[in-house]
Amino acid sequence: MILDKLFPRIENKNYDSLILLFKREKGERMYRFSMDGQQWILRFSQHLEIEDEEKESIIRSVIIGGAKLKGFSHGDSFLLYDKVMGVIIFRIEKVPSCILTVSTIVPKEKWYIKNDSSIDPYRA
Repeated sequence: MILDKLFPRIENKNYDSLILLFKREKGERMYRFSMDGQQWILRFSQHLEIEDEEKESIIRSVIIGGAKLKGFSHGDSFLLYDKVMGVIIFRIEKVPSCILTVSTIVPKEKWYIKNDSSIDPYRA
C-alpha cells in the first residue's frame, strides 16, 4: 500500500484513507482523509513553497494527532511545533466542508520575544 511506504513508522494506522486529490499550479496539493467517518481535506496555502518531504511530514503529524481536530470549531487556528521546520500554523474550517489549511510555517530564526522595552530574537 502506498500509504505504508509514505508513513512506514506509524504503527497505529487508523487512517481510513489519504489520497492525493489533485495538483494545482506551483505544486500545491490537497489531500483527503477521514477520521471517524468524517471527511477532511488538508490543503497548503498557495503562498507556501515547501518541499514534498516537508508536506509529507505535516501529513504524518495530522494522521498521528488527527483525533484532536474534532475538538476544534469552525474558524479556530492552532500551532504545531516541529523541531526541524519550526511552528506550523493551521486554520480549521467546518462549513461547508471540513478543511484543514496549513497557513504558514515560521522557522525558528524568525521567532522573537517581547520584553518590557525591546523585541529580541527568541533563544530556546
